[in-house]
Amino acid sequence: MLSTVRGSPELFAFDNGVGREQRWTPVRQAAVLQERGYAGIGYTGVNDLEARVAAFAAAGLRIYSVYVGLVLDGSPDDGPAIRAALPLLGKSGIDVWLTLRGRAVDDATAVRAVRDLADAAAAHGVRIVLYPHKGFVVATAEEGLRVVREVGRSNVGVTFNLAHELAAGHASRLDDVLRACGEHLFLVSVNGADPEGGWDRLIRPLDEGTVDVRGLVERAVRAGYRGPIGLQCYAIKGEPEILLSRSMTAWRAWGHGPRAARETSR
Repeated sequence: MLSTVRGSPELFAFDNGVGREQRWTPVRQAAVLQERGYAGIGYTGVNDLEARVAAFAAAGLRIYSVYVGLVLDGSPDDGPAIRAALPLLGKSGIDVWLTLRGRAVDDATAVRAVRDLADAAAAHGVRIVLYPHKGFVVATAEEGLRVVREVGRSNVGVTFNLAHELAAGHASRLDDVLRACGEHLFLVSVNGADPEGGWDRLIRPLDEGTVDVRGLVERAVRAGYRGPIGLQCYAIKGEPEILLSRSMTAWRAWGHGPRAARETSR
């Protein structure tokens, strides 16, 4: 019999796997996720935010995050849009999933930019969660931790992002990275994966790949992580409805999801 994890985390899907390229409406996105048992979505950008919030609220689901970025070398970025959206983000309990980009950027520049945004976000109860991305100023969770500690704001944390940790060559030390995040771990992103290769190997449905993602999630929960888990779907080929169903089937087989929640409450 498969074991269940007490305090099973909620699973939400990145919009890159929920018809973003097919230009699905928020209503359709919410319906597809609701039908398959997902708790909500993580969106890219803050455009159409009011319509998205309304659609997901009507379906009884959540928007967990908005994926946006600051460019720290003076190039245009999402900064003004993020600030304009802060009141609605705060009201809706949505995290800012923040990338940091730019050329020849030092830690001091990154810290100033994040601290400035964090102070504005704090006035609305919004969390800033650094999103590690290969090739960016913050490419791994540990690089994010360095910035988070220097920023020194309670509403700033970091993401454990499985695909980008693997891209950084950290397949053999995933547990070490996860433990290092400690109290600063605000969000976790997973997907099926092999330990190395291109994105087609590092990002797969949850029922594929050789990395022990189930064990990783269980160890995160047992270590005290109580936040949601985001399902990364970037560039996975196939019909979104089928891929989402497959990943949810794997998630439930691991002892998570609505059925697992009922079992652990007995």
